[in-house]
Amino acid sequence: MSNSLIPVSSSSIDSIGYGTKKKALIVKFLNGGIYVYEDVSQKIFNDFLSVSSKGQYHSQFIKGQFTFRMIDEGDISDWLDAPRSPRKTPYLVPEVFNGFQGAAAFF
Repeated sequence: MSNSLIPVSSSSIDSIGYGTKKKALIVKFLNGGIYVYEDVSQKIFNDFLSVSSKGQYHSQFIKGQFTFRMIDEGDISDWLDAPRSPRKTPYLVPEVFNGFQGAAAFF
């Protein structure tokens, strides 16, 4: 899954997303509330994405069925499968300089 939400056609839901690593379903409502539902299967997400009535599906198969919490917009990428961040610690690569073999640190 990408690291952004997918806009949907609904009278109550703005967009949804899924993080496979954390099995997290993100639902952003038109009223501005953003909720993450935990331990949700990929099948539930796929079904949710494909049904014609997102609000009815949410009420019937998601709401009250999973642990959830309200999150801020800035926290969405923490739950979705965001790309790995660049290396924060130096790593060593072999280097040969004037016949001396050692290691050089690169950041």
